[in-house]
Amino acid sequence: MYYNVIIFRKITGGLKIMPIKFDDKKLYSIRELAKILPITPLTIRAYLRKGKIKGHKIGKNWYVIKGDLEVFLEGR
Repeated sequence: MYYNVIIFRKITGGLKIMPIKFDDKKLYSIRELAKILPITPLTIRAYLRKGKIKGHKIGKNWYVIKGDLEVFLEGR
């Protein structure tokens, strides 16, 4: 199984950014935001904790709604 994942990543060039859709809203994980933004996942987590990026914690994971991401990008 693990070997198939390695082959898939080599063939496709990695995983695509695919936000989760919930109630007609797109939710981005920290990993997806790190691919979009020029900052590290550690910085994204710090921004979420400080409130610089508005996010929602579902279980152990942070998610950011597309609209909140746009607000953050406009405020830069």
